[in-house]
Order: sequence, then structure tokens, then C-alpha cells
Amino acid sequence: MPTTEERYITPHARQTGMISPFGYRGRPSSWKLVTLSLILLAASIFALIIIQKLLGTVAESANSQDSVQAVIAHNTSLDLPDLQRYILMSDDEIKTALTSQSYTVYDLSVNSGSGFKFIKLPSEVSLLDAAAYYKTGIKNLDALSAVKVLYGSWDITTATTTGTRAIRIHYADFTSGSLSNAIANAVSTEFGTGAVTKGASGVDDSGNTYQSGTVVINKVTYNWTVSACPLSGVYSINGLPADAIYVGIKISS
Repeated sequence: MPTTEERYITPHARQTGMISPFGYRGRPSSWKLVTLSLILLAASIFALIIIQKLLGTVAESANSQDSVQAVIAHNTSLDLPDLQRYILMSDDEIKTALTSQSYTVYDLSVNSGSGFKFIKLPSEVSLLDAAAYYKTGIKNLDALSAVKVLYGSWDITTATTTGTRAIRIHYADFTSGSLSNAIANAVSTEFGTGAVTKGASGVDDSGNTYQSGTVVINKVTYNWTVSACPLSGVYSINGLPADAIYVGIKISS
């Protein structure tokens, strides 16, 4: 009498040695089941690790955003320089004026003739920290470090060529919220008083939104321009506030 399993084996299979998949010889062996179980276990562990990393990245990003907003919430004053007064000064007089106001100033001047470039640092940033930040490069910093060194700072550059003197300042605006507001606030701060006339405005060849004009100081007419663009267009750093603005102000004879 054939066994139950043998009754499922066809005559052809008996003759050729091929066993029907319904017979006991078609069942997977125990080592195959163990291997399959291990593969499934490994896949599950790998998926769990990936999920944990993704959740960790999301949490880290959220914490970074909170830290950035906490820095901005301090409402640090820019304390911009008075360009209508500075344009009448020599380089040495401007340097003296800057140091007399107890600013922490980082010197980025290049010894190539007239002119200089200083960066007025936020009160919370030391010269040692600033040196490390600028050696690394602002564009290579994380969002929190970039905001710490940019918020409350500005750079000032002077240049004199063929009798024309120009002073430029640049800074990051984290509070105005839009290009138009950033420009309006800069114009109000630097050219809100005096014999000021507004001129052309719009978008320049570089894509910056601008407002230009003139100001008469001691019977001499000076030209000024305030321009702005998204800060992300200058520093491509993940995590910077989307509404942060990069502002440039120029006054020249």
C-alpha cells in the first residue's frame, strides 16, 4: 500500500525522477526556510534603521529651525553707520569713528592701495569666532552659525578711483520680510533726512531690486543706491529663513 505522499507522485515522475510539487519532496527544506527568515529579518532591521534616521533628520531640522528663530527673536540692532556723515570722512577718520563706538571690527582689507573693508560683528561674536567663521566661509556654515555671524553685522568698504569716492555697506536683513520693506527701511535709515531726492527704481541687470536717488550734503550732490535680493541668492544654506534679505547700500561722489 503506497503512503499518502506517494499517491500524489505521478507515474511520469516515478519514471523520470521528477517529483510533483504537491508531493512531500516538493516542500522547501528547513535550511531554505531558515535562510528566507533571515533575509526577511535583515530587511526589517534595515527598514527600521532607515526610518529611524529619517525621523532623526526631521527632528534635527526642526531643532535647528527653532534655534535659528531664537537668535532672530533677540531683535539685535544693526546700528548702521551714518553714510551721509561718513562720505565726508577719510578712510582713517572712518576707522577712528568705528573704533570709538566700541564696535568689534574684523578687518578684511587687502593691501592694494586706497580703501578698506571692515566687518562690524554682532556683539555676541568674538574676533576669534569671526576668524573661524570667515576662514571656513559663510556659505559653508550651517544655518544656525550663519545667522549668528550675519544677524546684527554689516560690512563697510571704501574706494577712491579717479577722483570718485564710494562707500558701500552690505548686511543681512532677517526682520523686514520682503524686498520692498527691506529697501524702504534702508532708505529711511540712511536717507530719511536731508536734501534727499528719489530717482529710478526697479530691477537691475543682476536681478536685484533697487531704489536710487541723490542727496545734497554741504552743497555737493551725492548719488545713492539701495539694492536687495533674497539672502538665499547669496548664501545657499539649508535652513536659512526664506524671507531673509541681502541688502546693499552705496553712496558715491
